[in-house]
Amino acid sequence: LVTVGAALLLSDTPGGAGTVAIVLIVAGVLVTGLDGRSRRGLAWALATAVLIATYTVIDGHAVRSLDGSFSYTISVFVGSAIAFALVLAWRRRPREIAAAVRSEWVRHLGAGAASVGAYVLVLIAARRAPLGLVAAVRETSVVMGAIGGWVLLREPFRTRRLGGILVIAAGLTILALTR
Repeated sequence: LVTVGAALLLSDTPGGAGTVAIVLIVAGVLVTGLDGRSRRGLAWALATAVLIATYTVIDGHAVRSLDGSFSYTISVFVGSAIAFALVLAWRRRPREIAAAVRSEWVRHLGAGAASVGAYVLVLIAARRAPLGLVAAVRETSVVMGAIGGWVLLREPFRTRRLGGILVIAAGLTILALTR
């Protein structure tokens, strides 16, 4: 979705080998994520994909075209923090929020810092590489999710998931060898 959006709206194309890499990574993500037995949550996953693709194309355009891409980044963080705080205040009681902050503040701070760091790295990559490639590599976190589900949650690790991971690895290899 990002590759198509970036090509249509930003004239940003990944080239032949990049396109092959993207197709392989997307295919691997789909194979890894879809277990073949259940379609529960598929509509939500697709809606999420459309939203992520939309903000990725917007982010890529903003950090490439604005002189103040630092200002853009800060604006996104502040806006996200305000929106998150409003949702949190709507969904939780003040006592619950205070208790979570008191007992888990280090974990919350670490997660926030990791999130900010990851987003900044994506924005830096978006300035330097075709957006479709950046998005494809970013979504390989599905591999970590599959492995985490297997190790931490004791989910079955079927041949299908291993196959998907190997297809993702092939796409990443092509990308690494052609860059």
